[in-house]
Amino acid sequence: MSQGLVKCTYYAFYLNDTEYPVNSKIKARVEDRVRIHYQVEVVRTPDPDEIDENGYVHVAVQIWDWKNGEELSWKEYKIRPGWGDIDRVKLSVDKSRNIGIAIYHKNLKTGKWIQDQWVGSWYIEIIPKITLTADKTEIYEGETVNFEAKLSQGAPNATVKVCVYVNESRDGCGKVTLDKNGNGKLKFSIRFPEQDIYHVKACIDKISCSNVVTIVVKRKGKPKLEVKINADKTVVNRGERITIYYKVKNIGKGSFDGGTIYFYVDKEEKFHLPVKALAPGEYQSGRIYLVIDKVGTHEVQAYVTDNTEAWSNTLTIVVKKPSQPPSPRELLKCTDYAFYLNGVRYPVNSKIKAKVGDEIRITYRIEFVRDPNPDEIDENGYVHVAVQIWDWKNGEELKWLNYKTQKGLPLEDVVWLTVDKSRNIGIAIYHKNLKTGKWIQDQWVGC
Repeated sequence: MSQGLVKCTYYAFYLNDTEYPVNSKIKARVEDRVRIHYQVEVVRTPDPDEIDENGYVHVAVQIWDWKNGEELSWKEYKIRPGWGDIDRVKLSVDKSRNIGIAIYHKNLKTGKWIQDQWVGSWYIEIIPKITLTADKTEIYEGETVNFEAKLSQGAPNATVKVCVYVNESRDGCGKVTLDKNGNGKLKFSIRFPEQDIYHVKACIDKISCSNVVTIVVKRKGKPKLEVKINADKTVVNRGERITIYYKVKNIGKGSFDGGTIYFYVDKEEKFHLPVKALAPGEYQSGRIYLVIDKVGTHEVQAYVTDNTEAWSNTLTIVVKKPSQPPSPRELLKCTDYAFYLNGVRYPVNSKIKAKVGDEIRITYRIEFVRDPNPDEIDENGYVHVAVQIWDWKNGEELKWLNYKTQKGLPLEDVVWLTVDKSRNIGIAIYHKNLKTGKWIQDQWVGC
């Protein structure tokens, strides 16, 4: 009995209708289509054990994956000597493989398949699928978009090179190491300096490309601020505190870079605060406190300035002379306070440059300015006091410290903070009305 009965006289390998020669190293995506064509012929006279009673040789074609040791296809045929059979096998890519074709004939006496030939070897390397997302798709010129490319169905633990294309021009590349499941992420940012429409995609070897994200860049407009103020009351007694509420909104088409809001009483500046950067539609709101000692009619306004400017509406505040002296509201006063950064003292209203992690120390001394009323003292003779460290810039409470003290006993303490971002820090002093349970602000110091 001789071997070499059957031979593959023709074979071809296609990936998505593109033919690849033998020994090709092919990059493919999961679910890409593979077609293998072959022609098998009986090339010699079969021995008696190799031909059945009807004159047919039993032949098999096996598609085998050497890399993973898997049989991908097994097809059996019956062929007359001198004849051949043409067929094809369709597969879908699911992982990296090394594919070849094995040809067999059957010994009908023993029932065993005998390999006649091994032909072809095509190496398939899996390329992950990519999905691209952006945090925004409409921006103004000069702004930045943050992107995230999610990779999936790749080869486990493989490292792949992802390149980003803007309007088909390569913008840059980065490497991603996939996890054990063949997944990974690449985050990147692109600044778009000019008005236009941009099409962004991410690709691996230009074989596996993501969806296209369209970024519309509009011409940068100018900011326009709307400043509104109102008061909790517009008729007060002399020396009575007024709460002024403010709101600064950017109603323009461009970004406001941030600036300062100034508060005026009768055209005289009384207070100022920083205003954060505002994108179109964003706003900042807050409140301040004023005390006007002069009897009469007064005008209160706010004004914001920097890369744009705007005046608020005008509030009319009437200050009357009280018919009888009012009981004083303020019970406490901060008679001494200091602000230190890394051991260096800075005066009030200082603009200080600092690094994240720098050390802040705030010291203060609080004393009574009058005798406490019955509602302000507990059964043990103590007044309940609180010190609030407040950030006007970000609207955050940094510390709230509670104390119990008595008149004649000065209250002193130290607060430690660590710089984490830009802030506008001040100190507020409170005492508690024990009958109503409400905290009453006595003083605001420092900024």
